[in-house]
Amino acid sequence: SSTASAQKGYVLSFFFFLACFILGLAQARMSHITTMQGVRIRAAIMTAVYRKSLRIERASDHASEVMNLASNDAFRLLEAMTVIHVLWAAPLEALTIVILLTVLIGWFGLIAMGIVFLLLALQIWMAKRVSLLRTKNIKFTDVRVRIMHEILMAIKLVKFYAWERSFFGTVQRLRKEEKRAIVG
Repeated sequence: SSTASAQKGYVLSFFFFLACFILGLAQARMSHITTMQGVRIRAAIMTAVYRKSLRIERASDHASEVMNLASNDAFRLLEAMTVIHVLWAAPLEALTIVILLTVLIGWFGLIAMGIVFLLLALQIWMAKRVSLLRTKNIKFTDVRVRIMHEILMAIKLVKFYAWERSFFGTVQRLRKEEKRAIVG
């Protein structure tokens, strides 16, 4: 009986290892595909916005701000595309693991499910906190990016008049305000 039980354990361990290996390969491939799609989407959006901003730049001084916002949003789309498969894969994996644990070791699988829900609640709370901090910080970041853009556009003039130290101090002050907003 103990030999049969040990053999059953070895067989289950082997198949769990095999399943994890295949899952790892599948997720790596899926991650590669979604990343490539994200890069294509980002390139298409940036091309469209760039073409539009070339037409708008003659009529408006805000084309650079629009480009900056569009670039940030397009990068966020790229980031989202790289992990979009997790939306369906992670709950399915968690459910499968809990079912297997419940079948193999009994009601302890339900304790594992409770821990998963507890960690999910913690993760949601942390995401809301990060979002709140990012919202508070965005105005400081926008000011710093705008000033850096202006400095870079007029870098020859800055160098000619030796204003580097003055602008360096301004940018450092803005970075400190940004850090202060992050810390809270």
